[in-house]
Amino acid sequence: MMSALKIVLTSHRIRPNKDRQVRLWSGSARDNSDFKASFEEIVELYTPEKSSATNSTREFEGWPAREYNLHFGTHNFAFSHNLPRFDVRPQLGRITAPTLIVVGRHDFVAPVTASEEIRAGIPTSQLAIFENSGHSPPTDEPEAFRKRVLDFLSFSGF
Repeated sequence: MMSALKIVLTSHRIRPNKDRQVRLWSGSARDNSDFKASFEEIVELYTPEKSSATNSTREFEGWPAREYNLHFGTHNFAFSHNLPRFDVRPQLGRITAPTLIVVGRHDFVAPVTASEEIRAGIPTSQLAIFENSGHSPPTDEPEAFRKRVLDFLSFSGF
């Protein structure tokens, strides 16, 4: 998570409150309002800067929480309690179901390298990297995402 914080604090695209961002990424947001304000500052980074994605020009004014359907209490709890303790990498090899791992090339939160590590750990997995996406390929490249998921489901016999 500290690599994501570094990107947030050094981005030329946004001007976040540094103290607030440190609280967010270290899992110590003061409350749900503090978490929400932190996320509002960085939401623009969730899509690539120069993207051919259909939604790349969407407005961030007023912050589209309804679009992301975020529940700040849940996210705040996850950042402060779950993330510091959550590591299932040693158990990935136990997954035997066909698995599609999806990542956006420009995802600063869950980068491609993390998805490559997951792919290496799950023998029956496939990795789909969406070149014009940030953290949300279904939003950034909806047509390509749907096609890739349908191809995977068809190939996997679903």
